[in-house]
Amino acid sequence: MELKHWVKAARGKLTLEQLGEKLGRGKGAVGHWETGKTKPSFDQVMAIHELTGFPLPGDLIDQQDGFEQAGTPKTTRRTPVVGTAKMGEDGFYEELQYPGGHGDGYVDGYSSDPSAYALRVKGDSMHPAIRHGSFVIVEPHGRPVPGEYVAIALKDGSKMVKELVIERTHEVVIESVNGNHRRTIDRDDLEWIHPVAAVVAASKWQPK
Repeated sequence: MELKHWVKAARGKLTLEQLGEKLGRGKGAVGHWETGKTKPSFDQVMAIHELTGFPLPGDLIDQQDGFEQAGTPKTTRRTPVVGTAKMGEDGFYEELQYPGGHGDGYVDGYSSDPSAYALRVKGDSMHPAIRHGSFVIVEPHGRPVPGEYVAIALKDGSKMVKELVIERTHEVVIESVNGNHRRTIDRDDLEWIHPVAAVVAASKWQPK
């Protein structure tokens, strides 16, 4: 069975949005997996298996090229919480940074980026995809992928968490996490765009 067909079968009665929410990914990412446009990682396949209970064929495990291969194997690491993303309207947030060297503990999460950091989410503007009290792990050196969440900073100082729809040479197209609004941003207005590697439950937090 091809990986894209397995993902669709495993999703069952769940909607794209519902499965994406459980995995900390946008519905676009799941849709891309099912069409074969992109492939989920091995960890994501295992997470789907654990969430749905759908059997994982043995031959799928053996097909090493059936999974998206990362340049560096991802391992569980302690990701420092450096601030709070106070979510406002339409996914904008105010990053409340702690003084240098004085973070707010750690969260367990998967990231190969040694510079990865976590932000505690405050507010319900992106519920249920990203809940109040949960954490987003941001990878400054990661590669943004259409269909997945990204943290974006504009040159006017505004920051937001969105789903990346399209990335072009001169512009990027983003969509609100809840799928209510699309926006095109000119590259000249963009300060930086970093992938959100994971959305982590509040229970994963650990004191320093």
